[in-house]
Amino acid sequence: MQPRMHLHTSQLADPHAGRTPGAVQALLRMFVGRWQIEGQNSLSAPTAKGSAVHGEDVYEMMPGGFFLRGEWQHGFDQGEHIGSCMLGFHPDKGSLCAHTYDNLGFTREYVLTVRDRTWRFAGRYERATYVFAEDGRSFEQHWEISRNGLAWQPLCDMVATLVDEVRATGSAQFAIDREAIARQCYEAYSRHDRALLEPLLGPNLKFTSPYDDAIDRATYFTRCWPGNIRMKRIEVERVLLDGDDAVVVTYTLVTASGRRIHNTERLWFKDGMIDRVEVFFGTERDAAGAFLPMRRD
Repeated sequence: MQPRMHLHTSQLADPHAGRTPGAVQALLRMFVGRWQIEGQNSLSAPTAKGSAVHGEDVYEMMPGGFFLRGEWQHGFDQGEHIGSCMLGFHPDKGSLCAHTYDNLGFTREYVLTVRDRTWRFAGRYERATYVFAEDGRSFEQHWEISRNGLAWQPLCDMVATLVDEVRATGSAQFAIDREAIARQCYEAYSRHDRALLEPLLGPNLKFTSPYDDAIDRATYFTRCWPGNIRMKRIEVERVLLDGDDAVVVTYTLVTASGRRIHNTERLWFKDGMIDRVEVFFGTERDAAGAFLPMRRD
């Protein structure tokens, strides 16, 4: 799944128009913090073959909240690997990208994709898979290397453990565009695009409606998402900011048969993703506009 960035029409027309961090930038916050690194190089690594790896990674959001800046310092039996990286959304490529620079004289570029807690870094001669634990306080890294971009061999395996949660204070804080993320959710339903919706919903999502009592994320996708095939589109009428962590959305759901259902939802945010949803049902009309009374059973 490739996460996508919400771009306003004015931004597409004017490359110098102001921008606001949205859902894609919120995903990068998973990395923010100071991480202890332990692992081992593979026997196929170009240097320090089979050596134990230990060190530290530090990530923080740059001012503005658009880009993630990182530094690493890893020690081996026969030396060290030190470098810096920058992660962010590349509008020309239409994807998240990472650029790295190290003490060995190498600079690398990677295209990033993310699905749930799994990140993939795809480069010309190196690639990696990162898998975050459910609590977000550790992640495993598996790196591979290629001499020709075709045949791949193991490079190293490492585990990062969070030791300083700077994500909760200081420079890690930035204002996400709650309205943009909310609108993107309803767009996902209109487009029947689960891949667009998944990165917007937090891992501990609770969803409540007249039919659902605080169901979790997995149950939501099992019970609620399949209903999108009966929808033609969702017309968002207004999005109102509610305090510092929520929005209230009023919309009309147009079904495939032409019925129009008027609902309101309140969405709460945590760590840049939707953490809780409450749905309030409204009026329903048929394709001709006639009022359809709600069943009282």
